[in-house]
This record gives sequence, structure tokens and C-alpha cells, in this order.
Amino acid sequence: MPLLQDDKEAGQKEDNYEFTEGQNSICKMMHLVVNPNNDVCYSLLLKMKKVFLKGGKERMVFTLPVIVFALFKLSMQVESGMGASDEIQLDEEGMQLVKVDQLKLFKTVNEVILALQEHKPEMSMKLYLQAC
Repeated sequence: MPLLQDDKEAGQKEDNYEFTEGQNSICKMMHLVVNPNNDVCYSLLLKMKKVFLKGGKERMVFTLPVIVFALFKLSMQVESGMGASDEIQLDEEGMQLVKVDQLKLFKTVNEVILALQEHKPEMSMKLYLQAC
């Protein structure tokens, strides 16, 4: 069974225990994504957000709150000045990295919470209160 997206071809229902354990492993992996440069870290989180939004509503309940808290952690780093870089940096495809600031982080957090709101409104409300 795939860990990041629903398998449309399989059609069978995953075992609940295996599904939960797989999603918990993905969430643990998310906490290991760190980079000393804030811009690189933000770009990584945006790429993971894109993948997780395609995952399916059952998977979003596990993965999207982790993205929110990773963005909170990055926000604290940006605020403290850790990982700031003045030079222009390129990612592996040669494209310029997005310069991260508090406004971009807040907008990204808001997008993630709104995506989760449709499936788990009470969880999204708690996350929104954490963001304030």
C-alpha cells in the first residue's frame, strides 16, 4: 500500500492498524526535515505540502498538522534570525529559492488549515488557535 497517496487501482480498504502506523511513520519523518538555511527549509516544506494535499482526506488528517507545526518551528527560526541568508540561492533544478518571511509563513499555514477544515473542522480550529 502506498504511504503518501491513495491507491486508486487497488480498490481494497487498507488495514486500519497498518494505515495508522504508516502515517505515523510519515509524520515522524517530517520532523527530521531540517536545513540550516530557512529558504531551503521553506522550499522543502512547500514541496511536501503539495504532495500531502494530493494524498487523500484520510491521510491529510495525519500529515497536514505536522506541516503546520513544522511551519511554526520555521517561523521561530526566522524570527530569531537563525538560518538567514542574504545571498541568492538556487535549488536542485536551478530555480531561485523563495525568500521566506513571516507573512509567507502565515499564508502557508492558513492554506494548510483551510485544506484540513473540510475534513476535520474541530482539528483545523485548534490549529488556527495555535497559529494566533
